[in-house]
Amino acid sequence: MYRELRRELATVGIDDLVATLAERPATWFLPFLQLAAGRADQMASSLEPRGLGAPNHWYRITVPDGAGICRLIWHPHGHPRLFTGFTGELQATGGPTACALDLRGRTEGGDPAACTTALETLLELLATAVEGRQSVG
Repeated sequence: MYRELRRELATVGIDDLVATLAERPATWFLPFLQLAAGRADQMASSLEPRGLGAPNHWYRITVPDGAGICRLIWHPHGHPRLFTGFTGELQATGGPTACALDLRGRTEGGDPAACTTALETLLELLATAVEGRQSVG
């Protein structure tokens, strides 16, 4: 299913957002994926056992290109209600004092509500982290 989400960042400029996303995202991105998937699990209201052991995440994310786009592939294994895969992109758009972070892509499988929760949570966590980083300088 194709999904497109946006989060406005009223206090962060496009250059700061792109610079943050460009700082070796493969090293800091995993905890955001884990938290987003965990939130989706909590919201799924299912008591069914996992049966797959502890969840793990396979992902690839690129540094932003000239258009502020990071390619993202995410396979959250061990979350029975979540999608088996997400292929898409994060894109930073906007101006020098305010910008937006867009998340677009396709999910494969999963409960629609759990998938939406995971992607919305991921976007919210990323935006909050970038805004927090700006406030502390």
